[in-house]
Amino acid sequence: MPRLSDVDFTSLQQRRVNYAEQEEIQEQRVERLSAAAVYYGLDFGLVTRYLGHEFTGKWRNVEAIMQRVSPLIDPQDAEHIKRILTEGCPAEFDFEEEHDNKMLFLERGNEPSVEQNQAVVQKTLNEEERNNHIIPFFGWLVFFSACAHHVPQSMLAKPGSKCQFLFSMVQIVRLMDMEDPFQYNTVVTFS
Repeated sequence: MPRLSDVDFTSLQQRRVNYAEQEEIQEQRVERLSAAAVYYGLDFGLVTRYLGHEFTGKWRNVEAIMQRVSPLIDPQDAEHIKRILTEGCPAEFDFEEEHDNKMLFLERGNEPSVEQNQAVVQKTLNEEERNNHIIPFFGWLVFFSACAHHVPQSMLAKPGSKCQFLFSMVQIVRLMDMEDPFQYNTVVTFS
């Protein structure tokens, strides 16, 4: 990690050019993002806020969205949509993971379908990163961050359909032996 503390990551806030032609996730970008994570104490939420723009929905015109949807939906739903657009989701999430549980998830890793479809996985990850839907970091940072957790992934590959990444929240709640962490959040009646 000391090496990352010397990496200049300020270029991450500059507009990305030629992103549409990106064929693989650039190692230099992963290094800069990881350096930003080290700078922000391995708090990946702070890195997301630092990056801003697409990652935080800064470009959205919340007032215009609310003017269009409010007359069409229940007032309570409108308030939730406004909160989601301005504050994020979930409304409340109270969870602290025990170290042994985190290590269990890391040891377990992904489902075999991910390894069996590596070409598709890499293509999908590149597409997601290229379009700023994910933020890649060096994988070993998860071991040192109190804010990082491994969510086991699997691939759904149906003939004639595009492969999809999946995870099961039910499985995670069962393995973590915890109460529903979303119990105080609204029931989603809109999409």
